[in-house]
Amino acid sequence: MEARNSERISDCVIDTANSLGPETLISPVSNGTRKISASLLSPPDLPYASSPSSSTTTAAMQLEAESLEIPESLYTAEELAWCGFNIETAQLLIDKFLESSTEDTLDVFLSHHIRTFQFDDDDEDHDWTAAMKKIGISDDLRIRILNPQFSDIRCTQPLRVWLEEFITSNVLTMRLMDENLKDKLEHLRKPQSMLREGAGAEEERSKFKIARLGYDTLYRATTTERLKNVFLETGVTLENCMQHVAFSQPPNDFGWAGYGTMFYFTKQDFVAQWYAEYAANCIQNKHDVVVLRICSKQQTTQPFNKTWKLEYGDDWRRLVWHSRNSKPFPKQLKEKFSSCDVITGPISINATSTNRRMKDWTEVNESHVFNIRPWGQGGPTVQGTQHVFKWPDVMQDLNEKVDVDLFKCYPVIKRLATPRKWIACRLGNKRQ
Repeated sequence: MEARNSERISDCVIDTANSLGPETLISPVSNGTRKISASLLSPPDLPYASSPSSSTTTAAMQLEAESLEIPESLYTAEELAWCGFNIETAQLLIDKFLESSTEDTLDVFLSHHIRTFQFDDDDEDHDWTAAMKKIGISDDLRIRILNPQFSDIRCTQPLRVWLEEFITSNVLTMRLMDENLKDKLEHLRKPQSMLREGAGAEEERSKFKIARLGYDTLYRATTTERLKNVFLETGVTLENCMQHVAFSQPPNDFGWAGYGTMFYFTKQDFVAQWYAEYAANCIQNKHDVVVLRICSKQQTTQPFNKTWKLEYGDDWRRLVWHSRNSKPFPKQLKEKFSSCDVITGPISINATSTNRRMKDWTEVNESHVFNIRPWGQGGPTVQGTQHVFKWPDVMQDLNEKVDVDLFKCYPVIKRLATPRKWIACRLGNKRQ
């Protein structure tokens, strides 16, 4: 059973943080909450650090503008309200959790709560609003999820998937705050020479958009909690990246449960960054948003040239409509689907229920394609594309190790030098 201690941040962590400079990095409790400086929330990426005094002082000056306000106590209604529930639902849920003898951790318990509700995953704002009110989601998280700036990204997944990811991320941020602060303080107190060692080589390898000859470069935005079984197991393989990060609950654009499990990546760094921005908009701690960059040999990701390369057209329209509606594929479509291991093509912004309102695939049109302006509002529009692996067809070709880099996304894209150690600390595991 999960240890249910009420302590949030230990006194030794508070004293250590506030001894590093003239400014307060962890505020005193006020109305049941504390403010944590952004400098203590970012990952300890050693090669990029400056001296402890300069980095902490600079961030402390921005405590009001760039800080995270958190409840003081764990296992309270206030904690669950911070994670994304309205206060009434939060009180009911925490009472139920504390009174139960469940072996589930709090994040798993809350995921079960979300899954118990049956609701339409519609792309219309009012339907999502009604569903979130029924589940007991707070007004704050509802407004973040429905931010019109991200309406295209929002409709690429069902509401329940977003809710589970965002709320779980918030729960783990709270649960592991003390451990994460200890790790960051340990980093900040190291001698300056140790912090700067190897910076030149690391900067050279940190180019986010790098392309390697003979390799496919794949991207996937996610939150830290989904990475435990990718970096903490023995060897980083494309297979465990797929199983623990790239899995998307069916139905999806290019398949549904009747045709196996599909795993979604993109070759476009700007698409992954847009997903990352949406996650950062919705969760409490933006520093938990990351992007995986995977470099895999082309003969691995395209075995025997069994790649179905789709453009916008009738095949794409048929595949998206039949997949989103969980309908059997017509003979010709099924033959093409069955003969490939990888499918590439445009991303659809159709929510599943949007497709279900269509009489047939002919109603799918170009307005249902995800378009993005990677160079800003004045730049050209580009179709967002996806690189989709089928299960279990390609598994035997994916067991060799691949090069996987992890990038934090906030406040800027930057490569994490030691992702294994960082994730172990972030998720409360014994340090690697």
